[in-house]
Amino acid sequence: MILRRGLPGMLIAVLLTVSACTGSPEKTEQEASLKDVPDTPKTPVEIAFYSSSKEPLFVEAVRKKFPDYTIKYIQKGAGYSFPEMIASNQTFDIYVESARTYARDLLGAKLELDLTDLSKKHQIDLNRFDKNGLEQMKSAGGLYGLPIYGSGMVLYYNKEIFDRFGVPYPKDGMTWEETYELAKKLTRVDNQPYYGYWLKTKSYLRKNQYSLPFVDMKTETAVINNEKWKRTIETVFQKFSAIEGMEGKFGTQWPGSDVFYKNKDVAMYVTDSDMHQGVKEMRDMKWDMVSLPSFSDAPGIGPQIMYTYLGIPSFSKHQDEAMKIIQYLTSDEFQMQLSKQGFLTSLNNQEILKAIGQDTPDKDKNLKAIYYNTFAPSGPTTKYDEYVIEDGIDNVALRELVNQKLDLNTMIRKAEELGNQSIQKNKN
Repeated sequence: MILRRGLPGMLIAVLLTVSACTGSPEKTEQEASLKDVPDTPKTPVEIAFYSSSKEPLFVEAVRKKFPDYTIKYIQKGAGYSFPEMIASNQTFDIYVESARTYARDLLGAKLELDLTDLSKKHQIDLNRFDKNGLEQMKSAGGLYGLPIYGSGMVLYYNKEIFDRFGVPYPKDGMTWEETYELAKKLTRVDNQPYYGYWLKTKSYLRKNQYSLPFVDMKTETAVINNEKWKRTIETVFQKFSAIEGMEGKFGTQWPGSDVFYKNKDVAMYVTDSDMHQGVKEMRDMKWDMVSLPSFSDAPGIGPQIMYTYLGIPSFSKHQDEAMKIIQYLTSDEFQMQLSKQGFLTSLNNQEILKAIGQDTPDKDKNLKAIYYNTFAPSGPTTKYDEYVIEDGIDNVALRELVNQKLDLNTMIRKAEELGNQSIQKNKN
């Protein structure tokens, strides 16, 4: 499954403001250095974005910033899947996806373009970026994209359920063991069933705190049958699903985030740190967030950040123009606006990071929970990871574990076997 990222409706006004203000004489050193790239193209230029998500509003900001470019947006779907695009020779100039999707698609088709030389040409200082954001992409083989923003993980909690049962609210810095004890107290029946805890499964697997790989890069086989993966699956999934009263909650479908803000029957929900953005149901809810619980043998270590990248395929005929757009979207000014709207900056800039959420209705929430712990280093990325995550772990084996149809060791073996089968199938 492809990671999907988008920007909420509240961003449009502020992003258009950013684009309108670029005439200011106070330009960054990076912007001032782009002397060899003209602002106005000599001939009309069309730049096409391509992504699995609906059109992010930063694309409209690009249209305002670059009025002499024709900006097109193509969303993946029927007739526009990556294989269909390539088979029909439909081109695009900026790919907006995760590192694992880059590895699977562009590298799989040998259409990647390393941006190191273009970054030098446009004098983009790569030291400005969070090193994990660069390494996450480089582990796939090269600098095939620059990160525009990231997503961490936090523990959201419903204050009303805690209040109903007189249980103290969770705190930043808790361990998984402490979270488990809270979940037991909150899994109970009071006119209706309430559940102490659940999480967004594939997001956690991708952002796991031990930075565990899914595939051996040399042998191209799944590598999840080990003690660290067993500890992760047992602690984060199996123990919680075995709490008395949790039986039958999972069935054939994972509980989605709507169990938290629509059903309102889950007290604590671990998910992406930007879940609340644009969710109208959460406006009328008493909720807050705390940091992702940590393992007792790795205190203070949070999730990996999963970044969304902007890259240029090798077949693009407008690589310089596309790189100018990427430079703009990763500038300090634009990143500050993204941060103020609640998005995790891709830059190594504490001022921008700590501005997170300042211009949102949620500015009084505990948003510092997003960066309370140290982010785990990025694990290695391969083009086969998603086959192991989805076909190996998530679709069958993990569901059977939490429904108590498999023990942990059997589940791990089955997940690795199914992952290897999927890798081989997709190699052929």
